[in-house]
Amino acid sequence: MKSKNTRYSEEFKNQIVKEVEEVRNANLVARNQTKVPGTVTRWVREPKIKDIVITLKRALMKRNLCNKETGLVIRSDNGP
Repeated sequence: MKSKNTRYSEEFKNQIVKEVEEVRNANLVARNQTKVPGTVTRWVREPKIKDIVITLKRALMKRNLCNKETGLVIRSDNGP
């Protein structure tokens, strides 16, 4: 019986992601590679999510620096 916790190298994952980007169909690539489609889809999404998080962190840092320089405080109250 095959182990459920198979670990794949980053190189292999990147190869699969490139193939998905070329074919534009994660399910088809997964079936051709005998992989679970959900796993392949996650590999495609992970870098995008990381980029979004990094962008948000940079924006918050920039905003905080701007607030310190100007002395302005931006409130995020959503109260009554």
